[in-house]
Amino acid sequence: MRPPVEFVEALQKTAAEHFVASATGGGFDFVERVYDDWIRSDPGPDMTAWLIANLGSYFRWAEQAPRWIEGEPAWPFHRGDPMVFIGQQTVDGDSRDDLPDDCTFYLFIGWDDDPDGRRMVTRVITQSGAIAEAVSSLNE
Repeated sequence: MRPPVEFVEALQKTAAEHFVASATGGGFDFVERVYDDWIRSDPGPDMTAWLIANLGSYFRWAEQAPRWIEGEPAWPFHRGDPMVFIGQQTVDGDSRDDLPDDCTFYLFIGWDDDPDGRRMVTRVITQSGAIAEAVSSLNE
């Protein structure tokens, strides 16, 4: 069933504010799946409360949520599902020439099923502190 615009907006806002995630990164199939889950649960009128209570089963992390330095969540998806956030590492390139300046790397994992069992898939998202500073100065 195609979700109404109000649901899509509430999903995106709740994902960003409570889970530092982007709910549309997996395409519209993910949005439709969350909407179908909401409808099947007979949730009552408070859509946002249901989203806050249930999005944690989709957007998961090992220890803590990512701290995006560019402000906008860049949560990756694999095969239509949000990947699991493992951790992040910031690198200060001032100390070495072969490292980028002020970059943060975010590690995510997902899973593929293959004939030999499950296979881990990794994705690394990179954000630059220099870009975050430039965007911040434009917004001032």
